[in-house]
Amino acid sequence: STKTAANVITQRGTQKRLVFGPRDGKVTPKMREIERIFIDAGIDAKLTEKIESKLWKKFLFVVSFSSATIAGKCAIGEALAKPASKRVYEEVLREALAVGRAEGVVFEPDIFEQTLRGALEFDPLTKSSMLVDLENHRQTEVEALQGTLIRLAEKRQVQVPVTRQIYEQIRNVVK
Repeated sequence: STKTAANVITQRGTQKRLVFGPRDGKVTPKMREIERIFIDAGIDAKLTEKIESKLWKKFLFVVSFSSATIAGKCAIGEALAKPASKRVYEEVLREALAVGRAEGVVFEPDIFEQTLRGALEFDPLTKSSMLVDLENHRQTEVEALQGTLIRLAEKRQVQVPVTRQIYEQIRNVVK
């Protein structure tokens, strides 16, 4: 979803699922009740005991997706069709995986392919919300995405040069 005009939110793509759960993995009856309320309200909701891995999976997708669309200054379909911005996507994804592993996250063996496939299957006309924000001279989520990846990389002494490049590119536009 992206704010496309004053008081207008546009939804592109088909991923409309709410996944939630406790950080400690201990599901409570109250959480199950909340899940039931969401489902009864027509919300595609899923309670999980493994929220950390779900958060990382989403983070991998969003940080690489936004980086590619920023690098290409275009929607994801075009970004993945251009060799330079596709390389940015792949390198940022590799960097995020390395940081996640250094943080102790255990990923599925084919997580790189899953994540890339998800982007390739996404509505090709979709721009990342970060690119839309840049185009509209609004505050971006660069600190929450690329900034977080950089800070975690520094903590774990993992090199993330492509993420840093995108981070600086965004910060230079925002100034």
